[in-house]
Amino acid sequence: MINNDVLRSVRYMLDLSDALVIETIQRVDAQ
Repeated sequence: MINNDVLRSVRYMLDLSDALVIETIQRVDAQ
């Protein structure tokens, strides 16, 4: 599994919206 697959799996397990995932990634990248 590559990182993208892991992130996608977690996203669907937690039922996260696209907007929330994008916002979270932007916050992590900013640091």
